[in-house]
Amino acid sequence: MLYFHWVTLQEVHLGVGEKYTLRIRFDPAYRDDLHIRTIDEVLNIAYKEHPHVDYIALRGEVYFPNLEFEKTVMDFGCILNDTEVTRYVNITNNSPMVVKYRWDHSFIYRLNYF
Repeated sequence: MLYFHWVTLQEVHLGVGEKYTLRIRFDPAYRDDLHIRTIDEVLNIAYKEHPHVDYIALRGEVYFPNLEFEKTVMDFGCILNDTEVTRYVNITNNSPMVVKYRWDHSFIYRLNYF
């Protein structure tokens, strides 16, 4: 799986004072699961006529507005008629950005025919 992309060259020859620009691209869509992650890789630069190797640290960060829920199931148990029960769930914004959210509930109707 490639997170960082660059043109793969066999070798580059640079004369004294010459410059070369290597284009490196990070692909934040390498996964489409909408989770926050940090990718660290290393670009190795080897010399053809010398044993020395240079390294460039590559880091890509992907952020999404993610919320973490303390509970994923809320069981109210058996509730007597004319009473009510309240439960709470803590929600944490674990992203480095402001999260605007809304909630909705879906009723699941179970019809039992005897």
